[in-house]
Amino acid sequence: MNKNDIMKKLGDLLSETKTGVLAWINKEGYPEMRWMSPCLMPYNKECTYAVTLEDFPKVNDLKTNDKIQWLIQNKALTEVINIYGKVNIIDDALFKSEVLENLSSNLVAIWKLEDDSEFVVLETIIEEVVYYDTMKGIKERINFREE
Repeated sequence: MNKNDIMKKLGDLLSETKTGVLAWINKEGYPEMRWMSPCLMPYNKECTYAVTLEDFPKVNDLKTNDKIQWLIQNKALTEVINIYGKVNIIDDALFKSEVLENLSSNLVAIWKLEDDSEFVVLETIIEEVVYYDTMKGIKERINFREE
């Protein structure tokens, strides 16, 4: 499996589930996890994107430590993808609009939280992906920095 193959798998899983778990380290040094709605953008094949409110604690945590992990799985739990990477926090109006348009149907929960808060985009620059097919016993590791 290569980068293109794994990104196709990732796109298929995100189309099915529309969610993933983002893990990061908080300011006290403990792991934190949240369900979020990541997406892929057609012009960048080595990143995932998600939106969050800029005043959520995770944004400050990610400014201190940008290393993250995503857990994406299908509904049957037979395919699992772990993404390791670094996050860029993007506060560009045009780019936020593009990402929101891509994610709008998946963001039911965030719209109910705060009407007047500003969004930021969390861009994950993928460094490594581990793919598991639990029914076939397959585990593949794809290093995005080496290819």
